Amino acid sequence: MKSLLFILFVLICIIVVLGIPTIAMIWLYKKMRKTKYGKFAFLVPTLVLVFGLSEIYFAVFPNESFYKEDFETLSNMKFPEGAILYKTTDFPDIHGHYASVVVMELNKENYNKLLKKVSETKAFKLCNILYDTRIFTRKGFNEQYIKTQYYKGKLLLSFFKDGKTVVVQRGISEFEYAEKAYSLRTK
Repeated sequence: MKSLLFILFVLICIIVVLGIPTIAMIWLYKKMRKTKYGKFAFLVPTLVLVFGLSEIYFAVFPNESFYKEDFETLSNMKFPEGAILYKTTDFPDIHGHYASVVVMELNKENYNKLLKKVSETKAFKLCNILYDTRIFTRKGFNEQYIKTQYYKGKLLLSFFKDGKTVVVQRGISEFEYAEKAYSLRTK
């Protein structure tokens, strides 16, 4: 019975999400065809469709500026210049929270500058535990290569021993809660 209700719910959602906009575009197309701008009637539904599809695409596959803005917002620091080797994000949950990961390769100077700035900033705290690194372990990185990790709220920076790789993780929840739980367990 529950699976039948779920299937019914999914079908209703599909009808609402796809059906209502489609009916609205068809209605608008027919209405515009009867006006003096009838030759351009196909443009409005086409533009709405292109806009909607582009919004969906960039929500699923954000560009690099999304990750840079996210880093700058959470850390109050300028995004370091360097090549982004890998980036991923998940879909926001019902509350709008999401997680993202960026693996960056910086030159030695920018790596050391970022490490120094983070270690000297009071808002960033040194991690007592090594956080879950499964996300970037799949890309050939391993936690044994991590030199140190710092966190600030939902932001986790992992500095690798190679002196050039930095992983920026945006968590769904505050890393500070995990740190407090860890310190309570170890007492």
